[in-house]
Amino acid sequence: MPSFPKGLASRHGPDPSPSLDGGLTRRTALLGLGSLAALGSGALLTGCGGDAKAAQSSDVVRYQGWPQTVLFAELAQDLGYIPHVTLKHIGSTTSGPQDIQTVATGDAEIGHAFSGAVIKLVEAGIDIRGVSNYYGSDDETFVGVFVDKKSPITSPRDLIGKTVGMNTLGAHSEAFLYEFLSTSGLNAQEISDITFVPIPPSDLEISIIRGHLDAGVIDGIAQDVAMDHGTLRTLGRDVDLFGSFPAGQMVMRQEWIDDHPETAAELAQGVDRAIRWANDQPREAVVERFTRIVSERDRGEDPSPLKYWKSTGLPRGGVMESEDFSRWETWLRDNHILNGPPSPRRYFTNSLIHTTPSKEASS
Repeated sequence: MPSFPKGLASRHGPDPSPSLDGGLTRRTALLGLGSLAALGSGALLTGCGGDAKAAQSSDVVRYQGWPQTVLFAELAQDLGYIPHVTLKHIGSTTSGPQDIQTVATGDAEIGHAFSGAVIKLVEAGIDIRGVSNYYGSDDETFVGVFVDKKSPITSPRDLIGKTVGMNTLGAHSEAFLYEFLSTSGLNAQEISDITFVPIPPSDLEISIIRGHLDAGVIDGIAQDVAMDHGTLRTLGRDVDLFGSFPAGQMVMRQEWIDDHPETAAELAQGVDRAIRWANDQPREAVVERFTRIVSERDRGEDPSPLKYWKSTGLPRGGVMESEDFSRWETWLRDNHILNGPPSPRRYFTNSLIHTTPSKEASS
């Protein structure tokens, strides 16, 4: 079986973030985001200049899109929920950590990432806040770890010494896998003996069935396609660990929020309303609207994979709770991102969403 270097952390595909060379450990790769954050802080103070200031003088909100995906900010715009906000697409990304780096450096006003990635930037000294949820997991939409149907791997412990692929290191897939292994009884040393490899989602299934990977953490369209093929078997799901939960947030710089409170509030409220709209509509109506949005925005995308969309995974809409961040404490502490308990109220604010259906809504 072809082998991957232990701890390989090279970037791949269209991910525009800085590359990390092979030979780094997974821990180094995680800590590297802190270094990038420090660079981002310097850029925010000294380098973002003209474009950021120009954006601050208007209601234009720059953001990166995700291929073949409709963000809830985009849905909110299409539904007419943000009439005074002009969204400006500045490119596409397939990496949450990279996406919120553009917010940290002042190159975008909003970004979207896994909760743990938000924590890492805040802990590195970047003054960003989650202002709305943007994706979550439930029984229909989840992140899972999969093996070949014929694989002898039947338990988490069988992964020791094996190679597991995932889209992005330092994000939801790795955090889920770490928590899955930890709650299954593996200690930090045993987990470190498992090689985590970044690989494009579209390549995960074929890499597993060809024996290049022993397992893969798969979600979204790639998961749906693999399930249609019937080639893989589920070893574990994030929703089995945590129940239905929000997994990622839309973030803004606190400075930008302070300078543009009305625009920030309209956008956060619009995203919350758009999520609730999608929750209330028949699945077919949501897919139809998403398909039209993607077809009309002229980014050269194939809208057909949107037929696999199932749910928002966000029954609470955009409203966040402390547990949405604290559930990743084991992963963050074992990887030295946190030295003590997390401080969730530093990571998010519900103050821009003027609906209060949860106990955390006044944070």
